[in-house]
Amino acid sequence: MTGQTSLEVFLEFKSLARPNYRSWMAATVTTAYLVTIPYTIWYYYPDYFFIMQALAPVGIGFQGLFKFYSALVHRKFFQDRAKYLEDFHRKHINHPRNRVTLLDLMRKSYLFGKFLVASYLSAIIGFALYPIYIYVIYGEKTFALTALIPGINHDSYTGYLITTCVQMFTLALGLCGLSAADLTILIFVVNLAALVEVFKGNLQDLNELLEAPIRDEEAIRKKTREIFIEHGDIENYETELDERYFFINLMQVGSAVSCLSIALFLCYTTKYLPGYGFIAGMFFELLEFCLLGTIFTVQNDQMVDAIYDVKWHLLPMKERREWKFLLHKSQNAVDLTVGGFSKLNLETFVKIINTIYQYFAVLINFIEN
Repeated sequence: MTGQTSLEVFLEFKSLARPNYRSWMAATVTTAYLVTIPYTIWYYYPDYFFIMQALAPVGIGFQGLFKFYSALVHRKFFQDRAKYLEDFHRKHINHPRNRVTLLDLMRKSYLFGKFLVASYLSAIIGFALYPIYIYVIYGEKTFALTALIPGINHDSYTGYLITTCVQMFTLALGLCGLSAADLTILIFVVNLAALVEVFKGNLQDLNELLEAPIRDEEAIRKKTREIFIEHGDIENYETELDERYFFINLMQVGSAVSCLSIALFLCYTTKYLPGYGFIAGMFFELLEFCLLGTIFTVQNDQMVDAIYDVKWHLLPMKERREWKFLLHKSQNAVDLTVGGFSKLNLETFVKIINTIYQYFAVLINFIEN
């Protein structure tokens, strides 16, 4: 990945941020899928295992619908932030030190994004191949998703074909939609790391100016002003991201707990084959968000350390007083949260996994008793 390709990512992102017929088609199909679930539960009642199969992916449906709504409502924010990052990359990509940093971060985000999409793809393939496996091994017809369309006789050949085609189309849209939504936050958080690295580089430049044998007071004042402005931009960037993903993170964690608990239950009790890929996809999606939250926290800590490492006592008196204010602000940095209840980080990830295990144990106990 080169500097030019990273700029092209933002140019394309700005164009994709505008809703079009594909956006509305995705929202319609997702809504239609969720509408079929109550009918499916009514149809299979009281077979709890089929009901569980119907409920397992429902959290993903609500998650996708909520992410679509958030992107639609806040599309101006995403477009403006894409433009801001594009300008940032244009400004710093030819700087010898910053170029290496930016390209390294873009490569890492590119590889992590491919791994994330591959985990989603494995879940989708698991659902898509399930009907083929059942037919080849047992000679029976079944569906990729336990989601029946009201008014269609799914036992007939035509009804089975229609239901299967709709489900495959839903799975394909789900793969594209979730990948796009989760790669978006990946791009934004990775570029927070880029902003902080460039900021730390400017702090190093200020230290060099302060320790120079012959001090250039005007250059020191100019560099100090630049640092104040950059810190304010980073602070606004973090605050806006936390506000936009405040409820998305809460929905993400809630859906992960429900989906993984039910999928684990199905795999344990019925060896439900699509559940294994589904568990892997959901696990890595949850891990991604918690890792990105950890990056938020780590970057803030590194920024505080870098600000304290500056020989600010060598600054002119006016800038020294302002620097104390910067030190105070840096200690109250913003973190990504789960709806304001908890910080989104790896510690929270461990707590979520423990919660999932507890719900899984409750389901097992309910069936065995």
